[in-house]
Amino acid sequence: MDIKSVYRPVLTSSVQPPRFMRKADYIYLDSAASTPLIIEAKEAMEEYYFDNFANSSSAHAAGRRAKDAIENARAEAADCLNAGSAEIIFTSGASEALNMAIFGYYHLEGSRAAGKNIALSAIEHHASLYPALEMKKYGANVVEIAPESDGAVDCARFEAAAVKAKKLDFVSIMLVNNETGVIQPVAALSEIARRYGACFLCDAVAGFGKVPIDVRALGVDMLALSAHKFYGPKGCGILYIKKGTRINPRTLGGGHEFNLRAGTLNTPAVIGAVAAMKKAVSDFKEREKHCLLLKNYLYKKFEIFKENNIDIRYNSPVDKTVSSTLNLSFKNIEAEKLVEYLSDKGIMISAGSACNAKNGAKASHVIEAMGVPFEYSMGAVRISFGIYNELCDIDILTSAILAMLKK
Repeated sequence: MDIKSVYRPVLTSSVQPPRFMRKADYIYLDSAASTPLIIEAKEAMEEYYFDNFANSSSAHAAGRRAKDAIENARAEAADCLNAGSAEIIFTSGASEALNMAIFGYYHLEGSRAAGKNIALSAIEHHASLYPALEMKKYGANVVEIAPESDGAVDCARFEAAAVKAKKLDFVSIMLVNNETGVIQPVAALSEIARRYGACFLCDAVAGFGKVPIDVRALGVDMLALSAHKFYGPKGCGILYIKKGTRINPRTLGGGHEFNLRAGTLNTPAVIGAVAAMKKAVSDFKEREKHCLLLKNYLYKKFEIFKENNIDIRYNSPVDKTVSSTLNLSFKNIEAEKLVEYLSDKGIMISAGSACNAKNGAKASHVIEAMGVPFEYSMGAVRISFGIYNELCDIDILTSAILAMLKK
């Protein structure tokens, strides 16, 4: 079977997959942290490592070929988001894109930030949370909106914060939470934000390929993506900036990216990222069906814990999450110990965001903001599926966790 056909019927739980269908010698259930490079992206990138390697800013024919390839990719990326080509900026990743959006926004820059009102959810990724909090140093008022217990930001609570502030200047709320998979009501929130005069930034890193994204329908002014979250290469991000939104460059030098971001573009990464974008859009229904089957099967298999009197709590409500991500806790079991145990068994899951793993064993700020009791919050882990996962992966995961908890 051709490895390109990743949406084959998922293997039954009693059958091990043939070796050639595996891309690694371990079970990877951490696709929310990163994904492998899909074959279509890899093949698209190969030309730009040698045959068409020229600097896209060079005036000669080879440079123009590279430039044309980037501009074609820019137009295709715009089509995937229902945006205009001139509204797409390529960056080194989502962290740079989010920092650029916040620190580069004209009305928050330097002394202009004094007295401005910024609102964001308390469950934002640190790549947008920390830059927003940094604006306090420049005199901005920053309000964090706590989510409901189900992990979603409530529109009424958000509007109450806007009423109290009287005017909002900038809002940052993610589309899908990276730890719980909870889908946020961004279209409704952005409508409220507009009524109070705010520029709306959306971190859509955990959402692209998992929910349809149309920047016009969402009503956002800026939106950030990261290619390695949807089977593209690491080192490439995308920032959508709605026409008319005033942004100043944060990296000075040449006039790259419409004079907004200096630096020679990583042409292979840009080409691979957009190839992966197009594949994610065209295969959305197949991927959704694949991951939903895996997720439903996990719920079924994990009934064994209740049957063995093991206390388990699901932190991701079924009806509000993407099909590929699930956050759960085992009572009084430290997440770090569970992750380490499974890793030793060749099974990869995560304790919250991969970006926070180095900070040691402590409860996630997302889980804490949701009000999860301490005896569960310290044990919160994230299981996230990808297009190469099989039902037998869940069987092996379940058996390994049960063996650990029975000791």
